[in-house]
Amino acid sequence: MLDLLDKALFQELSNHCRVSFTELSKKYDVSVNTIKSRVEEMMNRGIIVAFDVQLKLSLYNASFALVILRLKRLLSDQEKDEIGNHQFVTSVSTGMQLDGQVVVIYRNNDELNDVLESLRSNENVKELELFQTLPPPSSAVSLPVSKELDSLKKIDWQILHKLRWNGRMAIKDLAKEIGRSAPTVRKRLDYMREQGFLYETILTNIGVVEQGFVINFGLELPEMTNEDQLEIEKDLRSMFKDSFVVSWKVVDRPIIFMTFQVESAAEAQKIQASLLSTYPEHLSITQAISGSWKYYKDFRDKILEERSQ
Repeated sequence: MLDLLDKALFQELSNHCRVSFTELSKKYDVSVNTIKSRVEEMMNRGIIVAFDVQLKLSLYNASFALVILRLKRLLSDQEKDEIGNHQFVTSVSTGMQLDGQVVVIYRNNDELNDVLESLRSNENVKELELFQTLPPPSSAVSLPVSKELDSLKKIDWQILHKLRWNGRMAIKDLAKEIGRSAPTVRKRLDYMREQGFLYETILTNIGVVEQGFVINFGLELPEMTNEDQLEIEKDLRSMFKDSFVVSWKVVDRPIIFMTFQVESAAEAQKIQASLLSTYPEHLSITQAISGSWKYYKDFRDKILEERSQ
C-alpha cells in the first residue's frame, strides 16, 4: 500500500515531474535518498510508468474524454494494444470485473466519434459510456495547432520530443541528445514554463498495488461548480486521508469521479456508505475497480516528431 509520503510524492510528481528531489526532501523533512528510494520503488512496482513533459492540451485545441466499456470478457494485452493503437487513444485499462476504461485525446467530434465507432465495432464490447472531462469542441472541422505555438523554435520541439515519455532526463543529457548547450536548453525550458505551455506529469498505473485494490466511485450531484469540486476534494482528503488518491470532474455533467486505494471490499463498502451519508442529495453513485493501465503514442507524438526534424 502507498503510505502518506508515497501519496504526497505521487501528487507532487503528478503536478511537476521535474521537481528536484532536494526540494522535495526539504518540503517533507526527509533525506534526498529517502525521496529517491521511494520514487524508484514506485517505478519498480509499476505504479509510476513514466515521467512525461508535454504541451497542454489547449495548445493543440484538444479535449480529453474517458470511455467506460462493459465487456463480454477481460481484454487481453493484444486486445488492449489493438484499441491503444488508434491515433486518438492514449491509454487503456481493464479492471478486475468485466469493464474497461479508454482515455481519448481528440480535437473535434469527428475524431471522438471515430474512436467510439471503433470501440462499438469491437465484438467484445457490449456497451460503452462516454465522459467528457473538458468542454467538447463545437466544430466538426479539424482545428489547427494553436497560433501560440508559432513562438516555439525548433529547439523547443526537439526538447519536447525527447522529454515525452522521459520527462526527468537531466539537462546535460538532454543538451547532448539535441546537440545544444545546457544553458540554452535550460533557458528554453524556462521560457516554455513561463509561457504556461507545459504539463509536467507522470503516467501512472495506480491499480497495480500489491495489496488490496483501487476503486473508482462516481458521484452525480444536482449542481456542482468547479469551486464545489475543490471543496468536495478537500473534504474527501480529510475524511479518507489514508485511502483517498485523486478526483476529477466531468464537464458536461455534474459528476465527480473519486479514486481510493483500499485493502478489502468491506473497506470499499464503508467508503461508499460514507459518501452516501455525506452527500444525500446525490442522484446516483457508480463504482469500478481499476486494473492495469497501458499507455500509447497518440497524434501528439507525430506532431512532435515532425516539428523536431
